[in-house]
Amino acid sequence: MLLAPAQVLATGIVPSSFFREHLQIRFQMATMIATSLVGLQIAITTLILGFTSRASALRSGGLLLVIYCAYLQIPHITHVQNPVARGFLANSPFVLTILYIDKALLSRWTFTIQGPTSSVSGLQPVDDDKIPNKRPKAHPGDEIANGLGSRLRFGLHLSMQSRFADTRWPVKNIPAFDKANPGYVPSKAEFLRAAIPKWALYVLILDLAGFLNSSSENGITFAAEQVPLFSRLGNISGEDVITRIASILAFWSFQYMVIEVVYGAIAIVAILSGLSAVEAWPPMFGSLSESYSLRQFWGCFYHQLVRRGCGSIAHAITYRSLRLNHGGFLGRYIFILLTFAVSGAFHTCSDVSQGVPLRESGAMSFFCIQTLGIMIEDGVQALCLSRVDKTWRRQRVHLLRRLIGYLWVAAWLLIDDPCTPLSPNYSEVCGLGSEDQSHLGRITPIGVLRISPAGRSTSTRTLSRGSRIRTHIATHDVAKEIITIPLLRGMEFQQVPHFNLLDRGWNQRAPVIIVLSVLLPFLAIWLLTSWRASRAMRLARTTASGLKRPPTMPYAVPVFGHLFQFMRDGQSLMLKASKFIDHTVPTQIILPVFSNYVVSGPESVLTYFKESRDLSTTSRSLAIMVNAFGCPKHMVHFFKPQQPSAASSKQPGQNIEQLIHKAVQTGLSGAHLDALTTRYQENMAAAIEASSMFDTGDSWIELPDLNAFVEKRVFEAAVQSMFGTYMLSLNPTLADDFWAFNRVIGTLFMGLPRWLSPAAYRERDKMLQNIAKWQRHGEEHCDIEKLGDIDWEPYYGSKFIRERQRLLDKRGIMDPTARAAENFAFMWATNSNSVPAATWFLYEVLQDPQLQNRVRKIITPAASDTSLQKEPNKTVLTFDTPKLCSDPLLQSLYAETLRLRVAVLVVREPAQDNFSFRGWHIKKSEVLSISTRTEAMNQDIWNTGSDEDPHPLDIMWADRFIIDPQIPSSGPLRLPQDKKRNKSTIPAIQVNGHAEARKPYFSMDGLSALWIPYGGGTSLCPGRHFAKQEIITTAAILLTAYDFELIDVEGKDAPQVDMSCFGFGTMPPDRAIPLRIRRSQG
Repeated sequence: MLLAPAQVLATGIVPSSFFREHLQIRFQMATMIATSLVGLQIAITTLILGFTSRASALRSGGLLLVIYCAYLQIPHITHVQNPVARGFLANSPFVLTILYIDKALLSRWTFTIQGPTSSVSGLQPVDDDKIPNKRPKAHPGDEIANGLGSRLRFGLHLSMQSRFADTRWPVKNIPAFDKANPGYVPSKAEFLRAAIPKWALYVLILDLAGFLNSSSENGITFAAEQVPLFSRLGNISGEDVITRIASILAFWSFQYMVIEVVYGAIAIVAILSGLSAVEAWPPMFGSLSESYSLRQFWGCFYHQLVRRGCGSIAHAITYRSLRLNHGGFLGRYIFILLTFAVSGAFHTCSDVSQGVPLRESGAMSFFCIQTLGIMIEDGVQALCLSRVDKTWRRQRVHLLRRLIGYLWVAAWLLIDDPCTPLSPNYSEVCGLGSEDQSHLGRITPIGVLRISPAGRSTSTRTLSRGSRIRTHIATHDVAKEIITIPLLRGMEFQQVPHFNLLDRGWNQRAPVIIVLSVLLPFLAIWLLTSWRASRAMRLARTTASGLKRPPTMPYAVPVFGHLFQFMRDGQSLMLKASKFIDHTVPTQIILPVFSNYVVSGPESVLTYFKESRDLSTTSRSLAIMVNAFGCPKHMVHFFKPQQPSAASSKQPGQNIEQLIHKAVQTGLSGAHLDALTTRYQENMAAAIEASSMFDTGDSWIELPDLNAFVEKRVFEAAVQSMFGTYMLSLNPTLADDFWAFNRVIGTLFMGLPRWLSPAAYRERDKMLQNIAKWQRHGEEHCDIEKLGDIDWEPYYGSKFIRERQRLLDKRGIMDPTARAAENFAFMWATNSNSVPAATWFLYEVLQDPQLQNRVRKIITPAASDTSLQKEPNKTVLTFDTPKLCSDPLLQSLYAETLRLRVAVLVVREPAQDNFSFRGWHIKKSEVLSISTRTEAMNQDIWNTGSDEDPHPLDIMWADRFIIDPQIPSSGPLRLPQDKKRNKSTIPAIQVNGHAEARKPYFSMDGLSALWIPYGGGTSLCPGRHFAKQEIITTAAILLTAYDFELIDVEGKDAPQVDMSCFGFGTMPPDRAIPLRIRRSQG
């Protein structure tokens, strides 16, 4: 008969055998339940990943089930007997939840593609030769068995992955099996021979640690009054410092060995059973010698088990929800902070499940404050290294930096570590847990040392450990059969303050005081700037035209102004500025690099372009040449337009700026444009013919992203047409390098320094090196002056590229980096906008079957076989470009694509003082800007269809630019009712002497201030004609060569424009566009 709890409390004494027996039953049941729930989470993840499509609603439902399983485990974790098992089971449910969010909802892994289908989490496919340990699995397009067993194996394998070591998408910095030979993978026997002894050694060490602990000594050493650090600096002894250092080292060592034991056991079982290959189990930890900074400690040395899960969630919030720029200062550190915050959140949940009160868990503060440490070390390194001589830096700074770095990391962890020696698992290793160790069991599941330390005495003082409350049971001899339990009737607990960077001395009003102290300055600035804006408008009413000053839109953050709003949603900020007063009033927005007055409305835009001769782009262009394209500062003055001299005015051909402009205009128009487009078509068609990737008969191949498929092929064909074949042959990774640079160009345009955006500068420098290599090769093997008047050759490509090199010589720009920067800028200008636009054009055709049928009927008659210019005996399929580019539907689709996907900030500044823009005084140093997207989304002017057939401006309408005489409401403009077209007002056309009704036609009438993706005025983009032909012919070539099927791109999963690229041209898709492709069967 079991004694009731009341009887236990009444008697105060129970037999120890009875106590232990029922505790053991409870511990075993808790362990079984917790383990079963972890298994259920894995089973749910397996089924969801193996059997659902990327857009299935079951994936969201699966998340609820996984979370519910984690919730059910919480009350059982505290009753798990073994501390290692308890730590593992306390962390597993929350880790599995985070990884489920990444795999099923953010990256959206699917069985059909054998990989992620979404870039929301930041995943990008990597090249095979960049995968550590040569993991050749999960290539899109591999033939996949579609059976039940295959799906189960895929789901189970993926559900057990946290580092994705044997996929094409491994976590960064996974240690190699052999540091000297990163590609080495041991055999199964070699792996087991190394892993089993190491695992046994760690088990022995942990078992020994559990045997040698001393509860009484630790109870005194880590008493409540010993925990705080800063509040008792004057009383800290050398012994206290040594104890703290030793305890923290012991904690991290314990963590290291426990993780290695658990990981090693699973790896050994998985490999012995054949469930996994050796490639899936690389070393858990990196080299400790790499821990010379906090970045290195967390990113290279420490395990990466939760890096993907935490990083995916942080990436989605930082770059998708907040829309911050990749590589930018704010985006970079917000991403790091959120990554650590997610880690802190799941560690906090783990603490709570182990019985730690939420308010006493230091996990969140510990992990989040790592961001501050990383920011400190980044700033210090950048400041110090910038002041060190480069030669001395190469020779000695490496060693000095490491020595200082080791001390810094050790000091940071010593100060910031939130009493980690008092965490639950560590407490039991060192004897901090006050329960009788005889019934709690040992640290390791199997013990080598079984000697029971009889006669051990513990104190009766009651302690509160930093992460859970402990009590010391008064015992004098563990061999006795009686355990006294008076403390069950009257326990007293002493709260120990949680250690952090600042000891707690706050009262209850402190949070309110802190919040008000932070918010009030921002509120004051917003009120002040609001008053100034109102005052500016009042003064404008009484000030003469040409002297009144425009208002500034209110802001709250000093120095940064509207920067955070611009980075989060630039379109909304520009629209808000345009409507701050009305369209006739320029409104200033404040940005750190340059503040500008936003101009909007058709009348203002027309005025802006008509007065373009009095507005200059010089200062912004020179800044961009330095910041974005890497021109040396001492050379940038060569790119400043020179005032024409008297001689040059008599002989216009002598002005270098005029000659450069003429070379571009000539090379991208007329016969030269026709030759360039023809060569582009031939390059595209030849590359398609030479590729065997899709020679699979009528079988479909799945690809993860349409944009990646298009941009590489179009970019390489265009570069070869303009810059010659050696640009690509000398730089095989040029396409990848270019698009990597293009993704971070926003931070360079904003002028952020290198130490705040190192990734962007690395990509820029790589591109400069590529182009400099091409320049050197051309100079060594080709004499431009001896080539004559040929239209194209392989060294420099087209004639106008050669002409640009001649003009750079005449201008005296001989510095190779400056020349590379100029060529780089031209390459970027001719590809960064047209290539993403080609992707969008093709996507719009593919996602609308009716539109696709209409387009195919147009392009088929325009196709013909053409002999290659470089290989006359070989023919490829090309198209009649004038015929395609004059078709009303293709022109309308092209114009609508640019209207909907292009967002450029057209920036100008007055070339002289006392400039008046529509009566508003703009100083010479100030900037006027137009947002092309604001004008493209003007609901008051653009046609949005009828009530019966609506066509909102944010949705593609392929016929928006077509006027159909039979439909009065057609055309791009919203016409007043009294100006609606009708059949009687449409003039007939004469055909063979007979009057016939006019057919639908393409029209851009009245759009000079609305459709402005290429700018306007004297600075109208000279490459617009080639861009149009490139976009349209690309779609024709690809639609003829291949059959396409888009996968799951409807509804909320349909791609939208990536607003983080707002202001810099054509905005690419914000996510991957998965598709199936095969050679055309038509």
